[in-house]
Amino acid sequence: PSLVDDCVFYRDNVIFIVYVDDGIFICPEDNKISQAIDDIKNIGLDIEDQGNPADYVGVNIRRQKDGTIELTQRALIDKIIEDCGIDDSTYTKPVPAKASLILH
Repeated sequence: PSLVDDCVFYRDNVIFIVYVDDGIFICPEDNKISQAIDDIKNIGLDIEDQGNPADYVGVNIRRQKDGTIELTQRALIDKIIEDCGIDDSTYTKPVPAKASLILH
């Protein structure tokens, strides 16, 4: 297990993340993910391979053409905007505040 998070496990370059009853494997080699799933099944745990995920615990996952992975939380962002009462008619400034500005 990870020294930082009890829900993250490592074996070689395979990372396994667990949240309640959902898990996701991350590894550049598909065969190592398949082996990890088989190993979990072989010790008697019930696990189901659902293929490449498009979403995991509210995070949208999309593989880019260059091989990188994009993670977004559009639904959460939309919910925050809705909760704040912001819509198309709400006036907003076109640029954010200066990062160097100290707010008191």
